[in-house]
Amino acid sequence: NVLVDTVSYNIVLEALVRGKKVKTMEKVLKEMRKSGVSRDVVTYSIVLTCYSRVGHVQSALGAFECAIAEGVEPDEKMYRPLVAVVVRYGSLEKALKLVQDMEERGLPVHPARLKQIYLQRSEGYQDKGSGITAGTAGFGDSWKERKSGSPDFERFKFWLGLPNNYYNSDP
Repeated sequence: NVLVDTVSYNIVLEALVRGKKVKTMEKVLKEMRKSGVSRDVVTYSIVLTCYSRVGHVQSALGAFECAIAEGVEPDEKMYRPLVAVVVRYGSLEKALKLVQDMEERGLPVHPARLKQIYLQRSEGYQDKGSGITAGTAGFGDSWKERKSGSPDFERFKFWLGLPNNYYNSDP
C-alpha cells in the first residue's frame, strides 16, 4: 500500500503538464478530489501553467476561482500563468483586474514580462531594446478591435511603458 498525498499528485500533474496532456490532467484532478486529497497552491500553479501553455483562458479562470473557493491563498506562481494566458488570449480588462489583485495582495508584478507578452500579441510594434517584433500570431481581428483607445487599455500600455494616449498628450 502506497500513501498517495498532495505531493504525489503534484508530481504526476507536473509530468502531465510538461506533456501538455490536458484531458489526463483534468482526470487526475477529479481523482484527487474523489480521493479526498487536498489541492494546494502548488497544485493550482501546475494546473494554471498547463492551461496557460495551451491557451485555455476560461479553464484557467475557472481553476483560479476554484482555488480561491477552496481557501487557497494565491501566490505569484499562481498569478504568473493566469495573467499570461489572459493577456495572450483573453481580455486586457481582466488582465488589469488580475494585476490590481496581485498588487492588493502585495505580490510582485513584473511589467517587463507583461510588456513582452503584450508585444507578442500586438501588431506593428517593435521594441528596439529587446529586439521583439510583434505580430498577431493568429489572434485575428478580435485583438485589433480591443486595441482601440479604451481608457483601461491605454492605462495598461502606460503602465507597461508603451506608447499610449493615457493622458491624451505625449510624455
